[in-house]
Amino acid sequence: MVILLIQPILSLYVAELNHGEGNIMFLSGVAFSLVGIASAITAPSWGRFGQEHGFYKALCAATLLSGLMSAVTAMPQTLLLFCVCNFCYGLCCAGIQPSLSAVLASNTTTDQRGRVFGFMFSAQQFGSMVGPVLGGAIATFAPLQSLFVVAGVILFGISACVWFRHGHEQNIVA
Repeated sequence: MVILLIQPILSLYVAELNHGEGNIMFLSGVAFSLVGIASAITAPSWGRFGQEHGFYKALCAATLLSGLMSAVTAMPQTLLLFCVCNFCYGLCCAGIQPSLSAVLASNTTTDQRGRVFGFMFSAQQFGSMVGPVLGGAIATFAPLQSLFVVAGVILFGISACVWFRHGHEQNIVA
């Protein structure tokens, strides 16, 4: 949900940062794809971190750092700096999915894993629906960059919930 929260406004925000110049649709596509590129680069490192330190801790770290980078992404006044921040955000959020999958696999009996991963996929699809709708609604009443702050606050909240509920647990290795 959080990643797709900014999707409805990204082209408008890129146009604002680039003063309406250039191929805004292409530049928006590049800016949005930077998250995926960075995630693809960093995901194996996050997996290794989770195996060494525990996947709950990796999940906390990834959501905390993603929240910080999301909030920072609201600050740049140029398209280049925005893209750099968006790339750094992708480096951080790459740890969320592998950690979440490892936690679910570790805490689910083998006969229930298909059902649990099915529920996880359903939740992801629900978030894919809610994120853009919520982002569009917020952007209707608030400045565009506020969406990055809202996403950061949501990620901070997730990190705090996981930490207070599971941060004390021993390493869980998938």
